[in-house]
Amino acid sequence: MKESGWLTRSIEQAHVFDRRFPGKIRDVKVKQAFLSILDDIEEHDGQPEEYLTALFVLLINKTVDTSYLSSIAVGSREATISRIIDGLGKHFHAKYSAAGASRLPVIAIYSVYQCLMEEHARYRGKRLLPLRGHTTSDYRSKGIGDIEVVDVNGGFFEGVEIKHMISITPQLIEDAFDKFRGKPVKRYYLLTTADPCIVRGEQDAVRRTIQRIELTHGCEVIVNGIMPSLKYYLRLVDDPAVFLKRYAENLDRQFSESADLKEEHIDKWKTLREAATD
Repeated sequence: MKESGWLTRSIEQAHVFDRRFPGKIRDVKVKQAFLSILDDIEEHDGQPEEYLTALFVLLINKTVDTSYLSSIAVGSREATISRIIDGLGKHFHAKYSAAGASRLPVIAIYSVYQCLMEEHARYRGKRLLPLRGHTTSDYRSKGIGDIEVVDVNGGFFEGVEIKHMISITPQLIEDAFDKFRGKPVKRYYLLTTADPCIVRGEQDAVRRTIQRIELTHGCEVIVNGIMPSLKYYLRLVDDPAVFLKRYAENLDRQFSESADLKEEHIDKWKTLREAATD
């Protein structure tokens, strides 16, 4: 299962790991490199220590190469709300060859929450939980959404569910309600990068669903687009440059610690940031 962290069972086949190994590993270059290294070690006296050292060097270089994100200087010219929103929109909706773009708006909202947690009275005494992996099920982890704020006693206070290019429907709201039905959540946000944020013709049904949840549970469910929400949140942040720093750090961390982001997502943000400072 993808939730287990092992994303392929191809290597479980009862075949020798030689150049004829038939396993359907998606990335052909990775498969060829893997089998070539084994072939060199097993058949041609290749030195495992040298290969291991080289792999560590490449991994370290990869980490160093992406740390530029957190070190790019934030200039006053680029740290305006309009420039930030424009850059984020381009980052979210760029054409990527690899999966992972749906993680970008989650990281952006999480980053702005980090700013709000430090600055606003609403979150005094509250705690922002760390981001979970993209493939971690909310039901399995007992979570309520992509972003979660808890009270000092650990009870859920606020949650955010983020959809990428999926407009909100009454059923999506019901699915979200199932996650926090028995929890003392005060507000729950359903945000999406899709336009319109609510499926056309479903506005009244969405409103009725939200009203019913508020009457039966007490939680205020808020449906909105990602970009309008980010624009509003950034107006509440004392210094938008702090958000840029947080976003860069979180991109770097997610890239280094998980498989959710790919190098092209990182490179795109670097390009956008450099263009903003030209």
